[in-house]
Amino acid sequence: MSLLNIVLVIEEYSLMSGTTDKIKGRVKEAVGALTDDQRLKREGKLDQATGKIKKAVERVVDKAKNAVK
Repeated sequence: MSLLNIVLVIEEYSLMSGTTDKIKGRVKEAVGALTDDQRLKREGKLDQATGKIKKAVERVVDKAKNAVK
């Protein structure tokens, strides 16, 4: 299975954690760099940013849940 196939399989899961998005983004960016695919590199950077945002939201939600308890 090639790296691109792995990326496509990972991408099929729409409800991912921030960590998964960050990993997926790193893989896409690396594949884009290896294949000189600028679009894939940009998608990888976007996925990484999305992952960071999701992680931040997860932390806020966890803090809110703990505050309510």
